[in-house]
Amino acid sequence: VSAAAKELKPVKVFILSGQSNMEGKGRIDPLLNHQIHAPETRDFFAHLHKDGKYIERDDVWINYLERRGKLTVGYGSPGRIGLELEFGHVMGNHYDEPV
Repeated sequence: VSAAAKELKPVKVFILSGQSNMEGKGRIDPLLNHQIHAPETRDFFAHLHKDGKYIERDDVWINYLERRGKLTVGYGSPGRIGLELEFGHVMGNHYDEPV
């Protein structure tokens, strides 16, 4: 094992599998954009945005088809979100290790 490999820390990996029902279909605009600003729902969605921008988590990564990177909105169907977004947030909050 190389010296660089010895320095790497474990990563928690979760596989969310399915067909089109697993590919996010919730529209970012107008649905999510409305929910983060509406008085009755904004507190529930506050963990997704800060200072008018959607948060990218440094401790949660996503890999879907040809897209990979820090967890944020837009990894469902184009311009949409799905369960991967909240699942990633919950797992990232639960584990100390990167997810």
